[in-house]
Amino acid sequence: MERALVIADDLTGAAELAAFVATTERPARVTWPPFVHESWCAPAAGAPSLVIDTESRNLTAAAARDRLAPIVRDLPREWLSGIVYKKIDSTLRGPIREEITLLHDLAGLGPVVAAPAYPRMGRTTRGGVQYLQGVAVADGPAGADPVAAARESNVARLLPPGDAIVLGPPAGREVRDLASEVACHRSAGRHIVVDAEREVDLERLAEALRSLPPGLVMATGGLARHLWPRAEFVTAQGAAGRIVVIVGSHHPAAREQAVDLQRVHACRRVDAARHENSIGHRDEVLVLTTPDHRIAPGAALRDLDDAMKEVIALGTPSAVVVTGGESALHVLKRVGATSLDVMGELVDGVPIGLVVGGPWAGTILATKAGGFGGPDILARAVGRLRAGATASP
Repeated sequence: MERALVIADDLTGAAELAAFVATTERPARVTWPPFVHESWCAPAAGAPSLVIDTESRNLTAAAARDRLAPIVRDLPREWLSGIVYKKIDSTLRGPIREEITLLHDLAGLGPVVAAPAYPRMGRTTRGGVQYLQGVAVADGPAGADPVAAARESNVARLLPPGDAIVLGPPAGREVRDLASEVACHRSAGRHIVVDAEREVDLERLAEALRSLPPGLVMATGGLARHLWPRAEFVTAQGAAGRIVVIVGSHHPAAREQAVDLQRVHACRRVDAARHENSIGHRDEVLVLTTPDHRIAPGAALRDLDDAMKEVIALGTPSAVVVTGGESALHVLKRVGATSLDVMGELVDGVPIGLVVGGPWAGTILATKAGGFGGPDILARAVGRLRAGATASP
């Protein structure tokens, strides 16, 4: 799988997938509307993979279709010759049915192989139903999400119209037998939902898919880790100087991670709700947070934008770390970026790349999903940025 086209519905998910399909020699470009057309020149041999962030997680079904349709219609056909990976949320939030149906219909790629499990994060698929820590996702917190609720736990009901079959966990099966079964169902026009409760299930499925002609896959970062396994984290060269950590996610885990970061490293806090901060040391770590309480997303981004003015006034930082997909994209747009060239992972679950376009072009930027990781993940990410050392997973 030398090249891939990935379509994600938020920036952190897009960057996560880009970290898997990229190499340090061939970064994967993450782009978003309205700059998608500038990034998808017909791929030549050895061209980097392309990852498109439609930023549609929180859109209505109709708005999501309107966002995705012109992108898919205008795609050079060469991008559809490799694997096409629709990255979805592991708790099935967002307009998944509408997006995968449109992608399937317009791209003409045949049946979908759906494998949304992410066992290392507690997301499993059993009997074609998606669970989070043993609870069907639509019946848990994801089903109560006020912005992008999970409307369905049965994965097959999110697939395009047509026959669908559920395959049991692949572990214990011969790869050639699994590949033959997948190929048989594809040839018969059946969509395939793959159960997975352990990482070995996804590992075995990835081996089978690599032996088959590329097609349309609907999955999370769980399967991607095995489709494009990586041996090392990326060395953060040239990160000496000011590091800006932006905690835009309101997830409790992200807030706990920010507290641990400030405990481990000498940081200066920039509160997005107040502007009496005195900042200006060139080699410091700045921690910029939006208010802890949940407020309307638009208000939160306005607060972030106000605080960003202060950060931008200090000059281009050496590196930026952002938690929360919406915040990450807002920061990139705020500094006039047109895309992000992702090289891999800085630490487990934290993609790292270089900003393309705007005054921060060439600046290191790392992203992290709000709820992902243990309490020390931001501290470890900043430590590696400061050290510029190589580590193994």
